[in-house]
Amino acid sequence: MPASIAHPLTNSWPCSSRPPRNCTMRVINLSGLSIGWCVGRVPPHRLTATCIVKGTYALKHGGTAEPLKEQPSLCADLHEGDDPARALIYPGDFALFKPACDLLLRGTCHARGGKPATVERVTFAVGRFEKALMIVGDRHWQPGLLGARLSEPEPFMAMPLSYERAFGGAGHPVNPFGRGFVPVEKDLVAGRHPLPNIEDPASPITVPSSRPTPAGFGPLPAPQASRAGKAGTYDRKWLKQNWPFFPDDFDWTFFNSAPQDQRLKEFPRGDEPLRMRQLHPTIASFESRLPGTRPRFFVRELSGSEGRVREALLQLDTIHIDMNELRVTLLWRGIVPISSKRMSEVTGVAVVTEALDRPPVPASHYEALFEEPTEVVPAERPGPRSLAAQAPATSQVVALKAAADAAVREGKLSAGLTQSLQFLAAALEGAGVAPAARGWTRESVVKAVAAGQDLRGADLSGLDLSGLKLAGARLANAVLSHAKLNKSDLTGADLAAVVAADADFSGANLSMARLPNADLVHSELAGADFSGADLSGADFTLARGRKVNFAGASAAGAKFMEADLERAGFIAATLQGAMFDGARLPRADFMSALLQGASFELASVQEANFVDADCTGLKAGRGADFSRAKLTGVSAPRAAFQGSKLEGADLAGANLEGALLSDTQLAGVNMAQIHAPHASFDRASLRGARFAKANLLKASFEGASLADADFRGANLFEAEFLDATGSGAQAFEGANIKRTKLV
Repeated sequence: MPASIAHPLTNSWPCSSRPPRNCTMRVINLSGLSIGWCVGRVPPHRLTATCIVKGTYALKHGGTAEPLKEQPSLCADLHEGDDPARALIYPGDFALFKPACDLLLRGTCHARGGKPATVERVTFAVGRFEKALMIVGDRHWQPGLLGARLSEPEPFMAMPLSYERAFGGAGHPVNPFGRGFVPVEKDLVAGRHPLPNIEDPASPITVPSSRPTPAGFGPLPAPQASRAGKAGTYDRKWLKQNWPFFPDDFDWTFFNSAPQDQRLKEFPRGDEPLRMRQLHPTIASFESRLPGTRPRFFVRELSGSEGRVREALLQLDTIHIDMNELRVTLLWRGIVPISSKRMSEVTGVAVVTEALDRPPVPASHYEALFEEPTEVVPAERPGPRSLAAQAPATSQVVALKAAADAAVREGKLSAGLTQSLQFLAAALEGAGVAPAARGWTRESVVKAVAAGQDLRGADLSGLDLSGLKLAGARLANAVLSHAKLNKSDLTGADLAAVVAADADFSGANLSMARLPNADLVHSELAGADFSGADLSGADFTLARGRKVNFAGASAAGAKFMEADLERAGFIAATLQGAMFDGARLPRADFMSALLQGASFELASVQEANFVDADCTGLKAGRGADFSRAKLTGVSAPRAAFQGSKLEGADLAGANLEGALLSDTQLAGVNMAQIHAPHASFDRASLRGARFAKANLLKASFEGASLADADFRGANLFEAEFLDATGSGAQAFEGANIKRTKLV
């Protein structure tokens, strides 16, 4: 490409929040938010204006985000330390178009309980989207005779969530800012080589050849390989047909800076709940909600001798949460076709906001804003910060009403403008007023259920329904947030996809009920009965309660992350792919449960019962605690327990074929008669462990600590004990040690 020609990726199009020079465009901003526009070409139109609204809000724990008094202007990319050579922390606002919504977060992991930790789990949730990362203390590769190995992580109190702490480094094609990437493996022996602190729980780094995708919640800069490859082809054809705009093969996801798994194909409404775990120094689970604002952007243009008004239909395409500052920034974007690059035909723009919980006002109401007299809605004076979310000063309401009344008396206003001003005054006067009370009461719910009425989608949030007989009730998609259902009878009820966050189900009977994809986040479940219920895909994140009964429930893919469910009963439950990451489950009962592929990262499962459970492919990992758990007869081939605690656990007769127990704490464990060919116990602590008559064919104990371990009568054919320590000859009496490497 000739050096004198501007490249489209360098913002060659006009981007502004002010009218172009030599233009009489009026800017009427009644939203109190920041606005701007870009000129470009977004197919199928020949020329387009991208209309942008940016709102910045203060996050309130347990409440709705509130607009800042001073709204930041639209801006370009922001980097760590204001250094463009460092990681990107905020993507520029002037994207022409985003085909998906970017969910982004900046923050710091804080150790739980104010005590130093070596491993933590952080979660980021917007509505039904949720993502978790594993945060590990500083580590490095330690040189060894057979290659490098991981050091133990150092304790930390706080860890910044930056790509500078994720996998990557100089020469890495995607994350040159990170750590852990060494193009030449022999470079590791030169000394300490820092490893990533931020990892995907599903793909932790284990050996020097590991090449995980850099993990993070933040934006990826445009020059990275994952985005730069979408910029299209800049050749003679482009120069002749498209310059100065993008080529025909330009991929519009170029403007999506979020990691692929943080892009929503369905644009959010703007009132979704937010949940951030271990991202606040004192609040373990920080919960808030988006402001519920609907901005609208209107463009008035001349067409011949007449003017017409177009609305740029805005989509919420960027949600950027900054937990360090407790702010959330929202960007709405819409497209309108235009006739000239200088937008000379555009005589005005107007931006207003509405409350999402009210129907959209017809666009015709706002057309009158572009009419005279200008003193009623002067462009140079800011309007109310939000017609929906902030009560304005009384003087503004009085002024609008007085202006409308005076203009009507003098015959200066058209009927349309009069109606518009009256609407604006009413909106201002009513801003902040709670919506009309819902129609449902405890009594009306009882009558409706008794009459067999379908309550699908009913808003029953906050109602006291405790102790009611609601067996068989049809409540699919109903809203039960903060409702009291303690000791109620919901036997066989249809609660599919119900939203029951923060509801109280303590002592309730939900046996045989249907709750697929139900949202029970942060609910109270003490003594509740879910036996035989359909809980597939249900979300029990942060739920709490002792002795909850899930016996025989179908809960494949359910989420129990960070839940506190001491002595919960999951006997014979179907839990394939369920997620118990970070959960507290001491003395829980999983006897005969189906747990194939379930995840227990960082879970506390001390003294739990897994007798005869199917744990094929179960994932535990560093930070999980199965101390003194009973796993006799468990079937756990290919299970991953590396780095977890199983001290004093009983696994007698378990099937652990091909299981990963490297770096695991197994002191005093009973593994008599286990079936564990090809299992890995590398670097495990096995002091006092009992492997009597175990099948350990071709198992590996490389670097393990074997003090007082008992392998008498075990099958150790071709087992590997290189660099293992602490074993004595008596420990292997009667064992098959043919072709075994005992050092």
